[in-house]
Amino acid sequence: MRNPDRHSPTVGILICAGRNERVVRYSLANSTAPLAVAGYTYDALPAAARDAVPTDAELATALGTALTEQDKLSAELDTDDR
Repeated sequence: MRNPDRHSPTVGILICAGRNERVVRYSLANSTAPLAVAGYTYDALPAAARDAVPTDAELATALGTALTEQDKLSAELDTDDR
């Protein structure tokens, strides 16, 4: 999660597993910045682009790690509040 006191604004990349207009509208509801929408299939990217973009497995691992860390921090905060 982004903490405005510690983190700079994001670059605005929203990665979705599939097309879901509700998810996109919800995620971008407060965005005032211009945006572009693109879809890609990892295997269809040129080799140089594939080297620069994480695979779905790498993204899933990174997200899982981040969520686990967030859960640990939340649990520690909950314990401290008691």
